[in-house]
Amino acid sequence: MPNKKTFEDPDQNRTRSHSTKKHPGNSELVKTDPREHIPALDGLRGLAIGLVLIWHFVVFSHRWLPSWIGVDLFFVLSGYLITGRLIGTKEMPGYFSRFYRNRALRILPLYFLVIMIFFGAARFLLDKKNLPTIAIYIDHWRSFFLFTQNWTFSLYGRPQDLSLLPLWSVAVEEQLYLVWPLLIFLFPIDPKTGIRIFATAIFLVVLTRCCYYIHDPSFAPDRYYNTFFRADSMMTGGLLYLLHIRTANTSARMVSSIRKALLCVLLPLSVGCILVIGNTYPANFFFATVGYTITALLFACLLDDVIRFDQGHLNRFFRCRWLRFLGKISYGLYLIHYPILTFLRPRIRHWEAVHWPGHPSLELALSECICLLLAVVLSAFSYRYFESRFLRLKR
Repeated sequence: MPNKKTFEDPDQNRTRSHSTKKHPGNSELVKTDPREHIPALDGLRGLAIGLVLIWHFVVFSHRWLPSWIGVDLFFVLSGYLITGRLIGTKEMPGYFSRFYRNRALRILPLYFLVIMIFFGAARFLLDKKNLPTIAIYIDHWRSFFLFTQNWTFSLYGRPQDLSLLPLWSVAVEEQLYLVWPLLIFLFPIDPKTGIRIFATAIFLVVLTRCCYYIHDPSFAPDRYYNTFFRADSMMTGGLLYLLHIRTANTSARMVSSIRKALLCVLLPLSVGCILVIGNTYPANFFFATVGYTITALLFACLLDDVIRFDQGHLNRFFRCRWLRFLGKISYGLYLIHYPILTFLRPRIRHWEAVHWPGHPSLELALSECICLLLAVVLSAFSYRYFESRFLRLKR
């Protein structure tokens, strides 16, 4: 557990605008001060990575617990924070260079380190008989250096070896980062107009995804890995930020009313659809059409509650130390947990089967616990001694 001296990312968990307004008569607080750090957002990142880990480590969760949606929570958080950061620095010198420098310092060092270790190990350590399992990585290795691997998975399907599969979402974010600053810069819009633009864009994504599903209802990986089809989650985060700007100096009740209405409609709708369909796989009818967007809207409601209610129950929960710790190391944990799981789990299980035969369930649980513990330790070490060196340069 990091102590109080653990390095803080100077750009992390900050929203940027012109004012901070507390609505009279309640405890709602819209934080739009660029100097305001929101500790609970680390906890939300902790929730996001925790959901991803459940999906990858806990096999029995796959039918009824859609924990893969942790990726969508990352998208919503990114959309909210990136939109705020860009709007808040729009009139400052170095608008583009500052943004891309900070994103590069946060994402590239550890990312390239992980994929270079993976390809180096594949070249020098992997047996030739196992090379077919990583053929898609070897044949399309350039896509991982160009951040286009999500399109590789869309065109050629999921790889047999899943070590680098989670990197599809990193590619999606990087591709959206290329256009997001330009869109904010080219459209000098007031929040009201921005809300309309974001809402229209989200609707177009949903409509296109539904039409695509009607055309081809079979499982198509490009629906899940496609940048355009997943952009609505980041747009939802940006939409929430614009709503916060618009209500910061007027009435906060509008966003609260919208949040309550969405929760009352979308949450029962989601649960009902999952019960009717009988599974929570991302390729089912619900998620492949409107489910990704509904999930993003529900996460936006959660984010809104955490930000608005400083002393609310959710805010206090997400400020707890263990969730914030997971949130701080979430990037490294996201990148390395699956390579560790893929490489170590079969070897540990083989050793257990030889020395402790007849306990397959315990062998599986113990091997996954060892892999998870190692991933957390390495991620904490990476954040403390590797990533933080580059994050300091963002200042």
